[in-house]
Amino acid sequence: MNDPRENIQHVIKAGQTYEDDRTGEPLHLIFLDDLNVLLRSTEDQSARLDKRKQFEKGVGAGRYKVTGEVDVIADVAEEVEHTAIDWTEVPGVGQTTALALQKAGYTTDRDILAEDDDVLMSIRGVGAGNLANMREYVS
Repeated sequence: MNDPRENIQHVIKAGQTYEDDRTGEPLHLIFLDDLNVLLRSTEDQSARLDKRKQFEKGVGAGRYKVTGEVDVIADVAEEVEHTAIDWTEVPGVGQTTALALQKAGYTTDRDILAEDDDVLMSIRGVGAGNLANMREYVS
C-alpha cells in the first residue's frame, strides 16, 4: 500500500521556495541529492539539512507548499537511477521479511539508505544481523 504522503504533485528541485505550513516560515531549497535536502530560511538565513524522504513526505502531506522558484547557478545533483532490490538475495532475509519490507515501501537502495535503523528494525523479521547485511548489500 502506498503512503498518501508520497503523492507529490510537482518535481522537487533546487531553487524552489516553500512555505512551512506549521510555522509560516519561507524556505529556499538550496541543494538536494538522493538522500538529503538543504533548506535555508529566507527570513533569518539559517540552514537545515533534512532527509529527502522525510521532506518529500512533508510535501506530499501538505506541510511544505511550493511557492515559487529562484535562479540557481547550476544544477548540483543529477537524478540517480534506483534499482529495485530482491531482498531474498540478502543473507538472512527470507520470503516473509522480504514481503514485509516491500509492504512497508522499502523496495530500492535509496529507501534503505535514507531510513533510520530503529525504523527498519521495527519491521517484522528485521533484526540487527540482517539489517547489517541489508546495509552492506545496498552500499
